[in-house]
Amino acid sequence: MAYDHDQLENRVAPGFGMVGGDLHNAVRRAADALKALGGLPSGEETDQKFLRWFTPKRDQMLALTDDLADAYGDIKDGLLAMHRNVLVLDWGMAEDLKKLPDYLADSQAAERDGA
Repeated sequence: MAYDHDQLENRVAPGFGMVGGDLHNAVRRAADALKALGGLPSGEETDQKFLRWFTPKRDQMLALTDDLADAYGDIKDGLLAMHRNVLVLDWGMAEDLKKLPDYLADSQAAERDGA
């Protein structure tokens, strides 16, 4: 299996961190822009009903998008953890794992043969 440690550590993982940071900044700018607009006019009952429905959904959308930005950071952390684990993996042990019996396949064969 080909694995480019340098590219993962120096380009791919940091890229997820940058995208997450950019998304956090975009959410922050959007929230600030909405606050700068001030409250929407709600002199009519219909306007007030709409705002009661819309405002929590808008806030939830901003929060969920911010959570998505956190996920990009988690992906970056996971990729770096995978990178470190591959570097220290005892590949001799990995070869030994190929020799372990496949109990699931054995039990399925036994069921098929009526045992």
